[in-house]
Amino acid sequence: MRVVIAEKDVFIPTWNDNKNLPEDEQIKVHYKFPTQNQRNRYITRYPAELESGKNAASGQNTIRMKIETDDKMMFKLLVTKIENLEWEDHDGQIHEIKKPDELFDARGLDALYDEIIGHLFNAQAVQVKN
Repeated sequence: MRVVIAEKDVFIPTWNDNKNLPEDEQIKVHYKFPTQNQRNRYITRYPAELESGKNAASGQNTIRMKIETDDKMMFKLLVTKIENLEWEDHDGQIHEIKKPDELFDARGLDALYDEIIGHLFNAQAVQVKN
């Protein structure tokens, strides 16, 4: 089997009705796909635990899995550029956000950050080529 592995991609968030804006006004997040070594460094998976008969509703066994992630480091590592994102402070000064650190310094963009980091953790770089 041959696969095509992408190195980078562009994500267009749905946040704040972004996808319905004209294309040249949409927020675009340029990112690179992580290597397995990078994933292993910033995502920690602990062994699954089986709890017998702990599910009160059905009496079935429950499996519990714990995963810890360093979202901020993954975000900083993977995001290479942000387009068309600005915020205005209380003095009317406009701040353009082009880099990951600039997004961390802005207030009120938590939902946008959450959407982007969710995409980064689930994005697939591999496409099967027959």
